[in-house]
Amino acid sequence: MASKKTYIPVVLLIGLFLPSFIASRQFTDPFLLPKYFYFYFFTAAFLFVFCVWNMGRKYNTNLSITWLDMAVLAYIFYHIIHAFFTPHITFSNGNLLNLLISGIIYFTIKPWLTYKDENKPTIHVLITGIILLCFAQACYGILQYLDILPRLQEEFEIGGAYGNPGPYTNFLVPLVPFALVWIIDRKNKRGLFYLGILTLLAILIVLPLTKARTAWIAALIAIGYVFYHQNTVKEVIHKWLAKLWIKIVALILTGIFVAGIAIFLFKFKEQSSSGRLFIWKVSVQMIADKPVFGFGFDKYAVAHNNYQADYFAANPEAKEEGELADAVSYAFNEYIQIAAETGLVGLVLFLALGFLSFFKGNREQNKNDSENYLLIAARGSLLAILISAMFSYPFRSVPVNMFLLFVLAIISANYSHRIKELGFEEQKRRLLSIIGIVILAFFTVNQVKKYKASKEWLEAFRLVRTREYKKAVTAYEDLYPILNYNQFFLFNYGAELSVMGKYKKSVELLKEAEPRLNDADLYIYLGNSYVGLGDLKNAAHCFKKASLIMSVKFYPKYRLVKVYLTMNEHEKALDLAREIVSMPVKIPSEIITSIRNEMQELVNNSYGLKSN
Repeated sequence: MASKKTYIPVVLLIGLFLPSFIASRQFTDPFLLPKYFYFYFFTAAFLFVFCVWNMGRKYNTNLSITWLDMAVLAYIFYHIIHAFFTPHITFSNGNLLNLLISGIIYFTIKPWLTYKDENKPTIHVLITGIILLCFAQACYGILQYLDILPRLQEEFEIGGAYGNPGPYTNFLVPLVPFALVWIIDRKNKRGLFYLGILTLLAILIVLPLTKARTAWIAALIAIGYVFYHQNTVKEVIHKWLAKLWIKIVALILTGIFVAGIAIFLFKFKEQSSSGRLFIWKVSVQMIADKPVFGFGFDKYAVAHNNYQADYFAANPEAKEEGELADAVSYAFNEYIQIAAETGLVGLVLFLALGFLSFFKGNREQNKNDSENYLLIAARGSLLAILISAMFSYPFRSVPVNMFLLFVLAIISANYSHRIKELGFEEQKRRLLSIIGIVILAFFTVNQVKKYKASKEWLEAFRLVRTREYKKAVTAYEDLYPILNYNQFFLFNYGAELSVMGKYKKSVELLKEAEPRLNDADLYIYLGNSYVGLGDLKNAAHCFKKASLIMSVKFYPKYRLVKVYLTMNEHEKALDLAREIVSMPVKIPSEIITSIRNEMQELVNNSYGLKSN
């Protein structure tokens, strides 16, 4: 299957890595949705052409299966089975499809990534393209910082096509080892050496500007890994650490250095760090309650919000933690999130990918590792992703997920021990190609409908903003059969109906969204709709739930006071009004000032209220 032609890596580069530059205001989510659709449509087209090409060729081929391949298969199939048994999750789920497609691409491209003579032209074009991509990404961020290119989110000075420095650096940092090995490999042409230098300099400029602490750590460790695997560096280190007392001193100094860096990074954004510690605290309790199989595929946010609300209900005195609590979509630690969603079984399967990538190679291949710069770069890249996963959310990004499977394919092709050769005769290969084309056709028709509907959703959203309510309702009704798999669409549809005063239908949609999206905003709109229907008991429950999930929010507590007053529960209303008056204001606004003034007036007039 190997090819010396360069069109294969060029096509792969365009399709697999360019989504990192895609952002479009034609969608309600200008960052995630366009990347997902671009990635899907390219991979579908690529796999379709690949299947047709396979059907027209007369040859037999073998596919080497390694221990790492088996681990990748186990990880993907476990998630598919887990999703099948998770309520309200379908195969339309974007995260599930992304994982499945990335796995198919993994096995498709792996034969072209073995570092041998016939594959080297393909590999060189791929690495050159990756470095160019890295350089362009870094320059994109620098130009945003200098106000030469527009910022996609005004609150962030730099964010590339992601709008946010977190996901931007989650993709950028794993590319760094490929630039570094292009500098180190003396066999390269001089032009490629200078390209690597320019790229590394651009990275060193852009990373401090992002203020992304996780990216700093990941980049430093990945760079250290690449340098350590140079023979001269390794020899010097081993020679220097030959004596026991030097090892002990080096270990102590390293511990002091790491502790100092950890304290500095914690204090650098102390509130953010404390917020993540609280998220992890709640998440650990989640894992303890369902340790084996977790809460279900893609169910972390829903389960966490419920636990966060229960925590503050049981610990009303936890005011400091209440100020740290926020709407949580990610655990800011992929290992914790994997364990919470798919249990310790899912976590062990994921950890096996890392273990087999570094510690279970072919012994004969291990002798030549230091000469295989492709393998060194792939391992350094994987290490950067695994470090980022400790403090951020890289796997929530389509490009990072794809790049993870890409570097795993490189490692499998060049390092992992082979355990079996699968033969694909001409007849079997053609049958698999036909099955692949049928499956691709089915899913692609479905994705085209979702793509068009996702664009029309933005238009329906705009119709509400311009108060063209009748047209907006019709548009949402037409989109519902296609987008009802999307919890954010259900929430938006229900919220807009609540604003329009169509409370009964609003409650139906928001309740449909609740098992997949249950943040404070959903309960606020749901509470407002219950008030509109005169169902004050359920309204009070919703506002209370919203105030527990986000205890720093004024509005749900304010609405709960109003409901209590209507229900003639004056003592509860006054106690909550006093709490609102004493709440610290994180971000001053006219609305908060108005709420506090109204609650203060209620407290001042509490004697007359009690006498009634």
